[in-house]
Amino acid sequence: MKFEFVPPAQLRPVWPTVRRELKNILKKSPEDWIPEDVYADLREGRALLFQAKDEDRTVGGAVLRPQGVTLLAWAVWGVAGYREEAVRELKTVARNVRCTEILFETKRRGWDKVAPKLGFRPRSWLLEV
Repeated sequence: MKFEFVPPAQLRPVWPTVRRELKNILKKSPEDWIPEDVYADLREGRALLFQAKDEDRTVGGAVLRPQGVTLLAWAVWGVAGYREEAVRELKTVARNVRCTEILFETKRRGWDKVAPKLGFRPRSWLLEV
């Protein structure tokens, strides 16, 4: 599995699929963004879109946002069977955009067990008031 960058000028043809996947993510983990926020950041170059490809078949995707030394994995989908390969690809992207760490946030409990196996460690705790 490899990540293939989708330039902003080529976003429109893949957007219906990306939007559907973002909406699926929001059903499982409500966040404070909507797909249109992601679209705007992708079009303006503040975020990067990658399609996860296995041979010629798209098996997922990722919206990534460089923030200083941190690469925020804003949304990643469809790579469950390719987790280790996806992390390897995330590391490659991070190095290419001169980031030294990768961050993701989720409200989904299952990641408490999966993330450490992939090399991630907890970074922050939140108390809502």
